[in-house]
Amino acid sequence: MKPHNQLHLQEEILLLGLRDDAGTPESWGQCQMAIGGLILAELLLHERIRVAEGRKKLVEVIDRTPIGHALLDDTLAKMAEAKRPASAATWVAKLGNARQRTCIAERLCEMGILRAEERKILGIFPRTVYPETNPEPERALRARIRQAVEGDHDDVDARTAVLIAVAYRSNVLRAVLGKTLLKARRQRLTQIAEGELAGRATQEAIEAAQIALALAASVSTATIVTSS
Repeated sequence: MKPHNQLHLQEEILLLGLRDDAGTPESWGQCQMAIGGLILAELLLHERIRVAEGRKKLVEVIDRTPIGHALLDDTLAKMAEAKRPASAATWVAKLGNARQRTCIAERLCEMGILRAEERKILGIFPRTVYPETNPEPERALRARIRQAVEGDHDDVDARTAVLIAVAYRSNVLRAVLGKTLLKARRQRLTQIAEGELAGRATQEAIEAAQIALALAASVSTATIVTSS
């Protein structure tokens, strides 16, 4: 079993976004897009890819060495084998899907953090939910976020900065910090979310995650317009 402190970004955001008892997030669509952006961010932080300058933001593989994580290594292989480079937005859309979400949830189940349960919607339609079994990893994660947000140091580590940026922009932090602290530390959160306290690699990873959230917002808007 892999140590909890070695959770990857896409696993951390799913863990934060799930309601502990219900085992479902507030919004599946937004959760999936955030996951897509964070998978891309992981590959950037591991220096396996880079996002080229320019309007198209094409993703280029610069190192095909496996990371040792099935989902990330599979994604890296697909990027390397693609006939032509695709944009960061294209990859986020491809990676932000139900299959990836399920894969991540199942990995957390294997680690003993979540458990899979079959429940029925309206007593008829079956679905799998993932309530929390071991709360310790999420407690440690929340403590790490609080330390970064409540502190005044300017050396927030890359992984925490990217996670906070996504959790803040996707409103996941409301449940983690509460409205009062969220409002009191808004300037600090904005600095972290915009990459002001991190290096270039972190800024690129945050940008990839922000592309995901922009896509999630556009999907939500389209859904509202279509159903009106």
